[in-house]
Amino acid sequence: MTLDETLLAIKQGIPLYIVLIFDVSSGADVLMVKPHIKSLSELRGARIGVETTAVGALMLKKIMAKAGLLAADIKIVHINSNSHFTSWQNNTIDALITYEPTATKIEQLGVTRLFDSREIPNTIFDVLAVRRNAAQAYSQQLQALISSHFKAQRAWKTNPIDTAYRLSKRLGAQAEDIQLFYRGLQLPDLIYNRHILDGSASELNALATELATLINMNPNLIPADFFTAAYLPKS
Repeated sequence: MTLDETLLAIKQGIPLYIVLIFDVSSGADVLMVKPHIKSLSELRGARIGVETTAVGALMLKKIMAKAGLLAADIKIVHINSNSHFTSWQNNTIDALITYEPTATKIEQLGVTRLFDSREIPNTIFDVLAVRRNAAQAYSQQLQALISSHFKAQRAWKTNPIDTAYRLSKRLGAQAEDIQLFYRGLQLPDLIYNRHILDGSASELNALATELATLINMNPNLIPADFFTAAYLPKS
């Protein structure tokens, strides 16, 4: 799940650990705009499409701050994940907060990328979240699963063509399109995961607190041991 989805589950009373960082957005989440919009300040009065998620709200918050605009300066159009492309084609929006692979497909229509998650590094994470009782009861199986993840990650990095064909069957996509799924994503290795999940995990704690406010969650509900490196492989 994304980090905000994990927080929503905790808010609903589901006790979870985050045991693995799958990926970090580094350009995969983007703001697409019509060609006449040349700068963020020119978003004033624009219709901006955004999903009703904490990630969407966080992207919009960062964009508005950089543009020096207030919520009253724009028109927010709430859209769901399945209608990004059609909303653009139907000309119902002037700008869109979206992500790969949709971003590249929209870009091929002559649309401009004006802002992306490279400007807010270490902010948007996809994570593996596990119920605490399941993690404890099936610790060996969980460790084997995470080890397999890193094995697959190494295959992707060392032999991407073969891995793309293997992934295409599982993802139901053409092998040549698989690269789009990973465009703009950092794939943290074991060393990075150990660094960010071990100890105080101050970066993630600060981000989780910010996301909690966006979903109207009391940050005090976030467990002190929300992140754990206990299930990562030893080597």
